[in-house]
Amino acid sequence: MKLALTVKAIENGALLGWLFNPQQRQVEIYRPFIYEIYSSPR
Repeated sequence: MKLALTVKAIENGALLGWLFNPQQRQVEIYRPFIYEIYSSPR
């Protein structure tokens, strides 16, 4: 659900979207044509 909202925001002109996943200790960063995942060591 959150991913769909982030993708829709990017499609509608947002320049940056962040999704935080504390359970997997990850941050997903969405920009037009760029997708990145950063993980923190446990």
